Amino acid sequence: MITEYVFVKFIHTLIAIVALGPSAGLGIVLEFYGNHPAHGAFVLRAVYRIVVFFVFPGYALMLVTGLWVVNLARPGTPAFSARRLSAPRLHRPSLLQSLSSFCP
Repeated sequence: MITEYVFVKFIHTLIAIVALGPSAGLGIVLEFYGNHPAHGAFVLRAVYRIVVFFVFPGYALMLVTGLWVVNLARPGTPAFSARRLSAPRLHRPSLLQSLSSFCP
């Protein structure tokens, strides 16, 4: 029998693999093909679209599902404890860095 905790943990891990995994590979693709005269513009547009449609929503969904998993794992603790409020602080630097590289 699959509990809600196991299901949400599975979704959280799936989001990490599908949405945030490619962000590491995008840096490698940009490094090798970003300055290529024939393919550079296509690579830049493709990377931008992948980041906007997969990586940024992945950050938000990871935060939401992570807080949900913590809520299911410790049902007796208050919803706004210091430990739970530390998750957005951990995501903030990477999100700001990602947004600053794409926003003019």
